[in-house]
Amino acid sequence: MADHAILSPEGPSTSKSFTFTARLVFTIALVVVELIVLSLLVDTANLRVTTGFSGFLADWGPTAVRALLLGLMLSGIFAYFSCGPIWRDITGRTRAPWVSRKGLVIHVCALAVFSVAALRLFNPRTSESGAGVLGVACAIGGLATLISSAFVALPFEFWTGFFRKGRLAPVYGFSVAAATLWLVQASHLIWHPWMRATFSVVYLALKWLRFDLVANPATFTIGTKSFSVTISSACSGYEGVALMLLFGCVWLWLFRREFRFPQAFLLVPLGMVAMWVLNAFRILVLILIGDAGASTVALGGFHSQAGWIAFLSMALAFALVCQRVPWFASSAGESSGAVPAKRVDQAPAYIVPFLAILAAGMVASAASSGFEWGYGLRVICAAAALWYFRSAYSQLNWRIGWEAPAVGAAVFVIWIAAERFAPHIASLPMPPALSMATAPVRIAWLLLRIAGAIVTVPIAEELAFRGYVLRRLKSADFESVDLRSFSLIPLVLSSLMFGVLHGQRWIAGTIAGMLYAMVMRRRGSLGDAIVAHATTNALIAALVLSGGSWSLW
Repeated sequence: MADHAILSPEGPSTSKSFTFTARLVFTIALVVVELIVLSLLVDTANLRVTTGFSGFLADWGPTAVRALLLGLMLSGIFAYFSCGPIWRDITGRTRAPWVSRKGLVIHVCALAVFSVAALRLFNPRTSESGAGVLGVACAIGGLATLISSAFVALPFEFWTGFFRKGRLAPVYGFSVAAATLWLVQASHLIWHPWMRATFSVVYLALKWLRFDLVANPATFTIGTKSFSVTISSACSGYEGVALMLLFGCVWLWLFRREFRFPQAFLLVPLGMVAMWVLNAFRILVLILIGDAGASTVALGGFHSQAGWIAFLSMALAFALVCQRVPWFASSAGESSGAVPAKRVDQAPAYIVPFLAILAAGMVASAASSGFEWGYGLRVICAAAALWYFRSAYSQLNWRIGWEAPAVGAAVFVIWIAAERFAPHIASLPMPPALSMATAPVRIAWLLLRIAGAIVTVPIAEELAFRGYVLRRLKSADFESVDLRSFSLIPLVLSSLMFGVLHGQRWIAGTIAGMLYAMVMRRRGSLGDAIVAHATTNALIAALVLSGGSWSLW
């Protein structure tokens, strides 16, 4: 991270950085939360009037909102890194309150106008005569809501500096946003060439292995006489390539001081090509598994997990190449942020237990045919990794205070509340495979599942996300970072990564990550974060076992 983004809490410069970042994050969060709530309440498909200005809003409104939000976000990012020190100094000196009362009142009024107009406009019973006026009110109210949100937490002096110092930031931001949305809309144009290329590679591999081929280039169906698959756009590999592009760019940016440029830029296209090759190999193995008679495993666990196994393998290889190949890695030493030699070997102690859980889980899921009987493999692998690195954890603070279980219980309440307001996550009964198993088998599986939830998973995930990632985002020499001295940006980024790990529950997961980090920061004890995490998982396990809410597992 850049110097201005990794300052510790001590000192006036850090106070300004934290104040600026907190105001900016609050503003972004305000807009995002309001947008999510409105998107749940308003459905543009309900509009029956498809002519005039209201029809234009129905057709282009969602696209315009996406373009506007993406453009503003990118403009803020460009401006943050080009003129951030100036603006942090402005927000650090300003005496404006954290929340402007006048700005908040104007924002609430604008939001009320927009909400009422949108709810009435996108209503099946809305007449054509009233749709025009509602459409105009909706557009004006929406624009006023967005503009007024900018002045709720960020003072007027900030925006004066924005237009004076960051004039080109909106140009760059909205240009990239327009290009991105255009590429998304035009992405279907590249699906056919990608599918054909993937089809050709798999075809050549099967032909070289001397299988009796079944291949139809017109429908992209390929396989053997006993098992075949159809390569769709989602199987062409473009999703994995896009993920590798995003991961590579973010990694190079976050740890740019540790690379040699311009040669480090080659890592991104090399990773993308390797990801596409791995995807073709995934389809080849899928066909071989199905041809061997395990079609249920091929179409079940392996099909859904192999893609993530390939991506995580490539991401890990990307990180290792960055550190091990001198042609890519910077050799400027400690002055450039490189990790001292004596500390390099400490990182595996923090991340290997978590990676062991991921790898074991993916292998167990890939080998399953509907139910993961091999969950115990996760517990065994994580426990083995923790035992192997046990000496590296002796320097950590393992003290536990009363706040830890209290925070864990609070996260549990938030988690369950989020579950109640997420209709897309269905409540499931006990899996049939588990319910029909014999009592000893069922009890053994449940004991391993509980052990993983309240012992190995909390320890491994807190070591990885709070012990390593949170501090690594602040300094390459992460061990020198005190657990009580992290700043806001590493907190948000590491918590967001933790949230994404939980899939559809990423919002609740991000909040949980922040709360675990804050309870750790209070006493500088990773033990507090682990106990809070274990408390949450224990309460969830109790609810699953007593109430049958198996979707939580």
